[in-house]
Amino acid sequence: MKKRFKWIKWNIEHIAKHGVSTKEAESAFKSPAPGYPRRHGDGYILWGKSYLARWLQIGFHREADDRIFIFHARPLTKNERRQIR
Repeated sequence: MKKRFKWIKWNIEHIAKHGVSTKEAESAFKSPAPGYPRRHGDGYILWGKSYLARWLQIGFHREADDRIFIFHARPLTKNERRQIR
């Protein structure tokens, strides 16, 4: 089943501040690191490899209609990438 995402001006602009596009953030869900997504507070954290071959950290929650609302996305740090290996 294809994942559906909820994009609004706020989350599009917020992830863009970290150099991540909506397309790249969505693509990270196709290649998650082992053990991800993980529950984190009221939402989830996902480490995933994007179509640009960058490892991203994605913060998200599921909407009532099952769409994914991404509220945070940034490239992983060098130290975080080492943890995947």
